[in-house]
Amino acid sequence: MRNFLLGAVCGACAMALGLYLWSPSSTEWAVAKANPSAPEPARIPMPAVAPPAEPASQVQLPPQRIQPAVPPASEPKAAAPVVPDRPTPPILLSAEHAKVLLPPPNVGRPLSLAELHMQLSSESKDANWAPDLEQSIRQALTVGNASAEFEILSVECRATLCEVLAFGNLPSSGQRWNQVWDDIQMQSWYAGFQGNTTSSFVQNGRYTIVTILQRVKRS
Repeated sequence: MRNFLLGAVCGACAMALGLYLWSPSSTEWAVAKANPSAPEPARIPMPAVAPPAEPASQVQLPPQRIQPAVPPASEPKAAAPVVPDRPTPPILLSAEHAKVLLPPPNVGRPLSLAELHMQLSSESKDANWAPDLEQSIRQALTVGNASAEFEILSVECRATLCEVLAFGNLPSSGQRWNQVWDDIQMQSWYAGFQGNTTSSFVQNGRYTIVTILQRVKRS
């Protein structure tokens, strides 16, 4: 019995080995083993893949300035004609009302310093009289102002008037100025004047002095 089983197992193994040797895979393996220098099957080349393109660099352009829209020029409007102002007519007064409302004429009234100065400014220079009198007045003031108490600004003579502008630098300069002119009146050339008008007052710590001489009226 044992011999029978052993023979059956050996037969089965021999049959299985025969089937394996006759299979296609075993045949190829046997051929490859017998011919080791057989060339490998050809490989199909794959196309090269290009690297991804880099994004183009962005160029920054300067901002464009937008010009504001200019409105169309409008036609100039015609200027209205200028009507000159009409002078206001004076108020008519009777002779009786004029005596009451109008200032009296300067008959017999001495002129003020302001009026005398305006008159001097309007006069023309008398070349035969003014230069000599200006020189005489300056010389007399130089003698009377030996202590340099006074600052003589100007001596101006025209046709009928002479004007002297000065500053007094001492508290007694007002009184001293009158004494100087009392001495000047004693000189012979002063006979050509019929009087003088003087004003002196303290301002900014010193005397401001104005003296105007009136020429004798010529007949």
